[in-house]
Amino acid sequence: MADRVGNAVLQPCPQLSSRFSVVSLLPDATLVLFVLALTASGAPGQPPSPQRVLTAIDGLNAQRVVAMLALVLIASLILHPFQFSLVRLLEGYWDDSRVGRPLSALLKALHRRRRQRLERLAYDPQTPQEQDRQQWAEDRLDQYPDEDRLLPTRLGNTLRSAEDEAGMRYELPTVAAMPRLYPYLSGRFAAVYVDRRNQLDAAVRFCGVLGLAAVISAGMLLTNGGPWRVLPVAIILLARISYQAAVRAAANYGYALHVAFDLHRFDMIKALHYPLPANRAEELRFNQQLGDFFTAGAPIDAGYAHDDEDGHGRLKESDRGVDDSRTRRMAASSQLAPSPAYSERRIEVDVGV
Repeated sequence: MADRVGNAVLQPCPQLSSRFSVVSLLPDATLVLFVLALTASGAPGQPPSPQRVLTAIDGLNAQRVVAMLALVLIASLILHPFQFSLVRLLEGYWDDSRVGRPLSALLKALHRRRRQRLERLAYDPQTPQEQDRQQWAEDRLDQYPDEDRLLPTRLGNTLRSAEDEAGMRYELPTVAAMPRLYPYLSGRFAAVYVDRRNQLDAAVRFCGVLGLAAVISAGMLLTNGGPWRVLPVAIILLARISYQAAVRAAANYGYALHVAFDLHRFDMIKALHYPLPANRAEELRFNQQLGDFFTAGAPIDAGYAHDDEDGHGRLKESDRGVDDSRTRRMAASSQLAPSPAYSERRIEVDVGV
């Protein structure tokens, strides 16, 4: 029922409705139901009893079920906008915090040493054992950005590496270009891209939810927990697994970013009504100008190409249906294209915007 209510609320944007269900509703429902079950078990006033939970479930009626579902939905709607902040937290953007700055510096130094060891294994293995690990080291090194771009967490480094590489292979800033490129992804690839983005956000959300559940359960089981005091430890292990899943999802999402630029960067240029470059060198020169325009508003020294018009400023009849579908996708692009979380606002700051 809660899912139907959520879909009704978000009916104008079906893609957002599906994303909301996967990224927010399911993890938040897990947290709410866990806390309710812990409370029903007798905690914190009494030692927890699974029998009390079963008795409480047997006593549920339709009104109580509807109330719980409404609570889950309201909590999810309130917390959904904080997904951006949660991803940034797990990526390692802690420099604004007095406590976070020294911790960030310490972990960056740790990742710098790890990166250097991976470089040695990947490019200069000394022993047969190191040679056996060479391919593994190369794969792991691909998930690190340049040393001056390191972040304090593995998730942050995996995402930043993808953001730095995907577009810049073509002299395009990934973060600034992707929202303009996303509406022109082919339908089949767009589904893959959205699925990988949702996998990433869902894994991050579950990591945060499980971490919060561990803190809540530790507090509720502190005095009368008995053997159930091990429950927070088990939940922390699950949160760790969710974090590892988020890192794997980030690597898959980064690969999708690379493919998006490989296949559809010229579709974006055509949509901007610029002539397509004739060769690689010309493409890189033009993309440098286009990237400067996206990030800093610098002028582009290029004429326009209006091949999709009939000579009177109107779209060809054969293109109107395609344009309608792209328009609908553009409406969702602010949710589904990389936002400044993975898509870091730091790039805009670097160029002075």
